[in-house]
Amino acid sequence: MGTKGVEWSNVQALVMTAFPTLRCAAYVLWRFEATQQCATATGIATAPGSHRRAASEWLWRLCQRVTTASHVDHIGVPPERGPGGPAYAESVAHVKALGEGKTAAPETWALNVAFTRSGLAKLGTTEAELARFSDEFYEGMAPPPDAEGRPGRRSSLLGDIDRNSPAHWTWGGWKACNDFDGVLLLYARTPASLKRLVAAELQAMNGVAAPVWSHFHPDGTPVIPQGRLYKDSLGHFGFSDGISQPVIEDTPLADRMPEPLRDVSVVAPGELLLGYKDTRDAVVSFKDPRDRQARDLAKNGTYLVVRQLRQDVPEFRRFVGEAARAVCGRDDRKSRAWIAGKLLGRKPAGDPLIPPASNLRDPEARRNAFRYDAEDHDGLACPIGSHIRRANPRDTIGPDPETALRLSRMHRILRRGRPYGPMLREHGTKGRDADRGLFFICLNASLAGQFELVQHSWVNNPQFKELNGEVDPLSHVAADTFTVQSRPANIRLSGRKPFVQVVGGAYFFLPGLNAMRALSEAGLALGTGPEASDPEQG
Repeated sequence: MGTKGVEWSNVQALVMTAFPTLRCAAYVLWRFEATQQCATATGIATAPGSHRRAASEWLWRLCQRVTTASHVDHIGVPPERGPGGPAYAESVAHVKALGEGKTAAPETWALNVAFTRSGLAKLGTTEAELARFSDEFYEGMAPPPDAEGRPGRRSSLLGDIDRNSPAHWTWGGWKACNDFDGVLLLYARTPASLKRLVAAELQAMNGVAAPVWSHFHPDGTPVIPQGRLYKDSLGHFGFSDGISQPVIEDTPLADRMPEPLRDVSVVAPGELLLGYKDTRDAVVSFKDPRDRQARDLAKNGTYLVVRQLRQDVPEFRRFVGEAARAVCGRDDRKSRAWIAGKLLGRKPAGDPLIPPASNLRDPEARRNAFRYDAEDHDGLACPIGSHIRRANPRDTIGPDPETALRLSRMHRILRRGRPYGPMLREHGTKGRDADRGLFFICLNASLAGQFELVQHSWVNNPQFKELNGEVDPLSHVAADTFTVQSRPANIRLSGRKPFVQVVGGAYFFLPGLNAMRALSEAGLALGTGPEASDPEQG
């Protein structure tokens, strides 16, 4: 099950890192310009030869700026930027070197890119190749409603109904800003540096692609959402995020892990990367086995989920304060932290509610090397319906704990999200109505078996374990009751309104560098004149 053969230099960096030293991020939704309006088998217009060649040239140059997941030591400034100018980090190792001041570059930039189905089609991906992608990606996160306006199966499965319906989204939904071909994921150290990076990339795509616009932006600005990492990776609800993450086997991080932490964290590469063995020893390939010359666009790629979740911090604090008064008899910081911790499943700084084993010395192991069945079977420390227990049940869903732990490894997602919007001071009122929340971003090799299963079967499941009529307290789905397991009697917290609303989202494919080069090379092979024909259109 090892990853000795993983081609990390062909894998985009987001699979390996969340770029913690590059605290500012922008997500540029874009679409190709000047595409030929004609019907194709996919229902998507494909650029004629001249425009596709221009798109391919842009993609080829973009590949030179993409940060890879290579963790082989590399020090130096990439050739595209000379000493003294901004440096596009070539790799994860390069990001580290730049962060440690081992180069002369005053600014560090990182770039990854992902595509929608339409974006791949416009780059010349054939219908036969597109058909090998998962149905979830092919259909999209928010398929159009039926003739009577009712949401489709996927919207219902994800809980994207009522106030969370794609009809109300500011991007990616049924009405607004849903015709994009991809997303640029840009990272920089400071807001000023990020602004320069965004400007540089918009200039680079000029005439080939353009950022999309939304009627929800009346000031005429493009849709370029921005996120940032706050101190201690705090989110708007006051908790450190991104603590429990799957780690691909045989990577440097996995190799450093003590055994108890490896048991709950390390996964086969195929759970997060296509083209490699997963827990079942299966390998997903998009290559036609009957065609030796066929290209495999899956290898080194993965699916990217992006959802914009607006968070109602004042409502969250209201509920926590009222619950603290009802349960603890007082509304002070300690009581609020106890209530909020029960909802999330961790203390604000990220420490688990389940006391760590006395023999654990490694700090990360003490935070994350725990099991629910053996250490907290009844949920007396960490409530059964808490956010972290639903999002990753570990050893609790299966015929026995060891089998359950193995099964849980098949459903892990790698989270790369960031908060957006200004932080609201604990007792402050200034800016309480500002737009703030979380860009939920995750990577997984199977949208159905990972992200969608976690959402539907665990997070939003009202019958999760022995619960009835409850959902994840941090979910956008409505359910006003939360149970805190206790002795001699359970504590029921009621009166909860949803703290979260979905306002945008989409499924993307984050390809490997080899796949992007193959797409660009095919486009560059076309003629340059307007009479040049596209292979897709004859």
